[in-house]
Amino acid sequence: MNYDEIKLVVPEIIKTEIYRNLEVEFASVGKKIQEVLDNIKDLYGVSTLTVEGLNLTDYKKNAIKELNEALTKFESNKSKYKEDIFDTVDMMLSHKNCVQLKDISLMDKVLKRKIYKRAPFHKVEKESNGDGVITETLININDFISITIEDIICFVTGNYKDFSDPENKNSLHNDILTDLEKNGIKENVHYVRTFGQLVNAEVTDDKKKTALEDLTRNLDVF
Repeated sequence: MNYDEIKLVVPEIIKTEIYRNLEVEFASVGKKIQEVLDNIKDLYGVSTLTVEGLNLTDYKKNAIKELNEALTKFESNKSKYKEDIFDTVDMMLSHKNCVQLKDISLMDKVLKRKIYKRAPFHKVEKESNGDGVITETLININDFISITIEDIICFVTGNYKDFSDPENKNSLHNDILTDLEKNGIKENVHYVRTFGQLVNAEVTDDKKKTALEDLTRNLDVF
């Protein structure tokens, strides 16, 4: 982002979800470490196993020791870790190349999409208003930033159940592809399901790759 080669387009719902999910995930870190500790301690009979070059009894003992140290360190520095993570997110979202959108500007389009049950509203059992805002942001991205024929629009999400083709999770749902084609940006859009894939497969230019790696490191806290 610092090289002015990348713009991050963030609907308001994404910003809200980032902070909400950070709170949830951060609160669960200590619990997850403790669960791993409990599982290791429950491995009765490990001492009877033999693996060449590995003392499993010592391995279990050392794993418990190191995880206890990690848990103690996390609990002791929890406030600082949380502050650092939220500062990183704030810095990213306030960057000059981060375009933040008010969801209200898209609500008419989202409502129409919902009425016609077009993806991600194709699943009647799921409330998908947030995903609808994200979808309409992608489809109408020309309304918010200038797109040229050479530009690449990376749509990054791990939520393949709502955005992907039911038969191929690596392809966007046909409803979304059809609307992208109508707006003349179908060929610009690259559907990416992980940030690792974004950096490793989508970007070859070294300068752009460095910028995306910096962005990915920031987003890894999620």
